[in-house]
Amino acid sequence: FTKTLHNFLKQKLQFISAIMTSQTSCIDTHLNRTDKSTDIAFLDKVFDLIKQYYTETTTGESKVIEFKLPPQISSEIDFTLHDKPTEESKLLEFCEKVLSSSVRCTHPFFFNQLFAGVHPYALAGEYISSTQNGSMFTYEIAPVFSIMEREVCLKLAKFIGWDDTDSILAPGGSICNLYGMLCARHKSFPNIKTK
Repeated sequence: FTKTLHNFLKQKLQFISAIMTSQTSCIDTHLNRTDKSTDIAFLDKVFDLIKQYYTETTTGESKVIEFKLPPQISSEIDFTLHDKPTEESKLLEFCEKVLSSSVRCTHPFFFNQLFAGVHPYALAGEYISSTQNGSMFTYEIAPVFSIMEREVCLKLAKFIGWDDTDSILAPGGSICNLYGMLCARHKSFPNIKTK
């Protein structure tokens, strides 16, 4: 077991090192470019792919998934972390393959106990927040999103009969469960951090 764990951790460290090297090289190349028209052209092509995928999926013109076994996907998509930046044509090809090999969660026949579908307004919001690429940890870095979070939390508090509350939005169910356990522990053992 120890040897297996050691090999696993070694592989993960090599993976992280490769990512850091690759990203630094890509970032340096990108930042040194003065003409951003190629960036806009690339994004236009990606958005064309996304619009086509969205239309095919939401209208039910495609299957929920073109099922492939892991070796098939690995042979069709190059997951290698290269030392040099990838050409934009290869990135577009990668985007197409990722979309075509993934489960189409917005398909009318996709059913999951936790999620399904995407609303176009929510998708637009996701594009904006991803484009803005900010964070939620302080007002200084996210003034608009901080106020937005407060308003959403106040509205949710009113649903359960509270007039005012201190709250945060959480990124998913697992972290919500953890927050719930921590709140319950604090209520049951209020001196837990001082003893």
